[in-house]
Amino acid sequence: MRGAVRTVATPTLEREKIQALEGLRGVMAAWVMLGHVSLTFDLGVPLIDQNTLPVDVFIILSGFVIFRLIDLKREPYPQYLARRAFRIFPLYLLVLLASAALLWIQLQAMTDIPFQSTRNLGRLTLARAAIDHLPQHLLAHLPLFQGLVPDRFLPLGAYAILGQSWSVSMEWQFYIVAPLAFAALARRRWWIVLAVAIAALVFIRVHVNDAFLGAKVLHFALGGGSYFLINRCPPARIPVAVLVLIGITVLAAWPGSRARFATPGVAGGAILFGLSGPRDGDHGRHLCAQQAGTGRGELYARAARFYAGGDAADLDGHVPPCRKAGYPTGHARRCTPFTDSGAQRPFHRS
Repeated sequence: MRGAVRTVATPTLEREKIQALEGLRGVMAAWVMLGHVSLTFDLGVPLIDQNTLPVDVFIILSGFVIFRLIDLKREPYPQYLARRAFRIFPLYLLVLLASAALLWIQLQAMTDIPFQSTRNLGRLTLARAAIDHLPQHLLAHLPLFQGLVPDRFLPLGAYAILGQSWSVSMEWQFYIVAPLAFAALARRRWWIVLAVAIAALVFIRVHVNDAFLGAKVLHFALGGGSYFLINRCPPARIPVAVLVLIGITVLAAWPGSRARFATPGVAGGAILFGLSGPRDGDHGRHLCAQQAGTGRGELYARAARFYAGGDAADLDGHVPPCRKAGYPTGHARRCTPFTDSGAQRPFHRS
């Protein structure tokens, strides 16, 4: 029709979801769930028990996705931070307060459990620590700053009350500094400053706790660096960028066991492979994997119903290697409906 105005659909972040990453998230979520089952019942399943590895992949993906969001949105810092806060805090505070109210029930449930495993004993220890210092833990948890309080001041602060909040605290710290890191990476003269800042975070982390950003800053850097390599790096600098990412991969994996060496490499490789392939390819894009990636909260909810007294609230599978302490989640089945649907939301943003 003459005179009709043509409208062009503007792509949004939602429409531009990277299906390869959704599929990868789904596989990692299934790994975490199976690891929880194995560790709860002390099954000793090789590799599956190492469910901290998929958590590392989630963190690497978070670095990639947040840098992509910052690059595409181009919004003022206060608006960006407020939007991130409203995405996390409402549900987080609800779950936190519910978990605190159920601590005594959880303690009794974990004491009376008919079988014990290393993970369950760790949860019992965390429940007692949370009850013994509940006001201090709440004060640190409410603003999501438990990752900034050293263990010597607040024992087990990263994992008390709500086990998976260690990752949410770390994610919140990353949200705060990510725009600054993105701006520094986009300006070559600031690269040395960025490198020094990352090194300082890595050095300081041994004096804080496992929820401090420095514990996983290299994983975030690998994800963010991968985004720059794919989307912003001039062709002439690609070999140098690849070498830098390989160096970050080695450094990120160095403190852990040999198996952990594969984690950043696999995740970084998956990002590069999934995004460099043809648009209509099927690498990591199987419908079942994509649905698991976008709906992994429901996956955890089903797992909670499978093992009584399990740890559905612990969505991230992290266990302090020096303590083998688990998470205070004996009350998981009582708060599953609002715990599982949102506790992973910080990682679901492409």
